[in-house]
Amino acid sequence: EIALHYKNLNFKIKDASDVITFEGAFAPSVGQAAYVTSCAALGLASTALVLTIQFPALGNAWYLMCLFSPFAGQYYWENAERVETVRVKLVTSDDDTETDIVLEASKDEIERFGEELPYNMKGMKRVRGVFDNQAKKEKAEA
Repeated sequence: EIALHYKNLNFKIKDASDVITFEGAFAPSVGQAAYVTSCAALGLASTALVLTIQFPALGNAWYLMCLFSPFAGQYYWENAERVETVRVKLVTSDDDTETDIVLEASKDEIERFGEELPYNMKGMKRVRGVFDNQAKKEKAEA
């Protein structure tokens, strides 16, 4: 079930010894690059507005700073690709009644694992939210 979960997320099994290592590559997103560029343009335009009011001698020349906003998107695009590694170890109790899953991953991957798979964190109880049943019905209908 765990291997299927990570295969559905486009992770590949890199090593399958005592500790199973999954590796997945995340590519940059065009939408996020556009968002970063537009945020930079808005920030630079706001700064230009303040500088235009503060130093009126230069006029509207401050707005030329907005031409640098695509560099924010370019920086994101060049540095956003990353490789995510997840290590999973199954530890069984001596009487084989309980199996602990030791997961070493980024915070986002651990949260996704906890949300999508029906396992509880050690020492915690799962409390279903108001919309949990509705989300299951929507998944079943899709």
